Amino acid sequence: MAFLGPHEEHVREAAGQQYRLIVPDAADPVASPDEVFGAFENASTALQVGARDETVVAFVAPTGEVSWAVRGLQTGDADLWVRDGEPAGTAADVWTHEYVHTRQAYRTEASGQWITEASATHYAALFALDRGAADFDAFERTLARGEREPDASAVLSNPTTWDGHADYTKGALVAGEIDRRLRAATDGAASLATVLRELNEADEPVTNDRLLDTVEAAAAEGADDATAAEIRDEAERLTTTRATTETWDRDTHAAAFGETPAQVGYGLADDGVRATGEYRNRTVARDPVELVVGESLEAAVVASNTGGATGSYDLSLSVDGEPVANRSGALDAGAETIERFEHRFGSTGEYEVRIGSERLTVTVSEPARPLVRGVSTDRDRVPAGESVVATATVGNDASVPAGGEIEFRVGSGTVATVPVRLDAGTETTIEREVTFDGGAGPLGVGRSKNVTVRVVGPVDEASTTVAVESERPLSADGAPGFGPAVALVSVIVASAALARRGRRGT
Repeated sequence: MAFLGPHEEHVREAAGQQYRLIVPDAADPVASPDEVFGAFENASTALQVGARDETVVAFVAPTGEVSWAVRGLQTGDADLWVRDGEPAGTAADVWTHEYVHTRQAYRTEASGQWITEASATHYAALFALDRGAADFDAFERTLARGEREPDASAVLSNPTTWDGHADYTKGALVAGEIDRRLRAATDGAASLATVLRELNEADEPVTNDRLLDTVEAAAAEGADDATAAEIRDEAERLTTTRATTETWDRDTHAAAFGETPAQVGYGLADDGVRATGEYRNRTVARDPVELVVGESLEAAVVASNTGGATGSYDLSLSVDGEPVANRSGALDAGAETIERFEHRFGSTGEYEVRIGSERLTVTVSEPARPLVRGVSTDRDRVPAGESVVATATVGNDASVPAGGEIEFRVGSGTVATVPVRLDAGTETTIEREVTFDGGAGPLGVGRSKNVTVRVVGPVDEASTTVAVESERPLSADGAPGFGPAVALVSVIVASAALARRGRRGT
């Protein structure tokens, strides 16, 4: 296998081998060289099936506009390539899968062909589970693909019955079942690796019958003849008929393979991202999280241990790479806990927030301006000297909260200031009592004058009219009495920051 073109080469020596990773300039790998080398080293140590190749050469295959037929490929003694979009260390890890192929020295006839991809798929999932890179649920999901049709009805020893990739799916499940039965029957003295080690020594291409004989011989290393024959019979049933098996549970796995290590993972709770403060206290959308100055981001993170042993967790919240809070503790096998973090943002900008494995983009802006939608009074006719209740409807059409100081004015004076805080897409009403107690000219008995009540906001304004009536008669000499006159009254709503008084008459 060769690559022609500009590239970068990474080299590591570990577990008795040299690993060369070729990364073309055109590639954009998801897995780092350290992650790939870690997968290779772990598989090399865990897979005791005979001699290792001195050097393994791996290529990162650029994707981009290129469409590859498979996710990875191994050829020759120890050359392989994997697409740049493939991660390392998952239960479906292609890097480990292709590495396992470098350790398969046997050749097969058609009937034994299934074991090659089956064992590579099984081991990729098992090794990820054993080193804590994947949890048991992910391991189980990978093998459980063999329970689904059409692959479940394929006959593994007869490739003409495969309607798809039965050797990867049903084959992996059957390989895992043989591995489990061998380990359980021999108290760990034999396993599927024992079988593969013997197959690697075969001079002739391996048939399914040869594979079954080798399974029985491996079982006999630690179990009686009857048990060994029973394991062979089950392997024969699963490989030469349309029968399949089911993935085992966590307890059964522990009994055969040993307890899985602690597997602590993190994820946001269902209501994991909230905005809190004077504007709102609720769950908000992510990607990005939109806040306004003065609000806090509140995050609830679930730490869960899906492994088989007690493990510890260490969670931190960082903003633009700077840690601002930390939570740590221990979790029993199968346990989980919720840790809550809160951070207040005091200035505008875009921030990267990281909590465990979660990453959030938070954009912080100034609050929007509230909009005046309408104004009304509790009555439209009032005697001079009395009052009405003015009600203003204020809304927010923005995607972020709105805030401002609302002023009620009578004539040239401010009679009340009301702070308004509105969530995105909401509205509210505010009320204040307004008294008509001054005049700009006398009124006779029964006379009245219309007064405009106006509410003016940063964007919209609305108004209504109130008729103010005189209550007192004229004096005996025909001079006007002391009854209040009517003045033009304006109730103005505006943000304090706009300083509208210097720009508008009353």
